[in-house]
Amino acid sequence: GRPISAPAMAQQAPNTETLKRAEVLADLQLWHEAGMQHVAAEIEIGQGQNTAEYRKYVELRNSPRFAQAVQAQLGNTALAGQPSAAQAAE
Repeated sequence: GRPISAPAMAQQAPNTETLKRAEVLADLQLWHEAGMQHVAAEIEIGQGQNTAEYRKYVELRNSPRFAQAVQAQLGNTALAGQPSAAQAAE
């Protein structure tokens, strides 16, 4: 096949490890957005699913908000750990 330029490589899908990390961080973000840290005791005794916070967490997790949070985490990861396309082209 034809060679791939540096900018094209920068736009490829993230590797599995990077994606998994972004998903975990996004999930944690939604957990906090829903207020789940305030019902930690209920979670520990198995009662957390009966709270408004848990229902909000599930709603967020099953909405487009999760994908948005993952994308935001991927953007943060790219900025923090990856060379920019400009640096790669040098």
